[in-house]
Amino acid sequence: MGTGDYLCITVRGGAPWGFSLRQGNELHHPLLVCQVDISGRGAVAGLCEGDEVVSLNGEPCADLTLPESLHLMEASDSLQLLVRRWVRQACGVPTAL
Repeated sequence: MGTGDYLCITVRGGAPWGFSLRQGNELHHPLLVCQVDISGRGAVAGLCEGDEVVSLNGEPCADLTLPESLHLMEASDSLQLLVRRWVRQACGVPTAL
């Protein structure tokens, strides 16, 4: 199994960001991009559904809850996301590595 590709993605302009996050019921479950509006800022910046958010504005996401992450996003006018992409994707269409 591969380790995925790490990408640094900057989303500018403030909320609404044009994407949604989800997290499992446990604290250490990863934050995942679960929905991307095809005309939204997240899509324009290069986010894809299934991207794992590793850090948000320099804050590691491993110890953040979903509400804490959303609070960081709401307080920002620009997001710097380090994401891990497990499969190569083109506009939400996964293809094999």
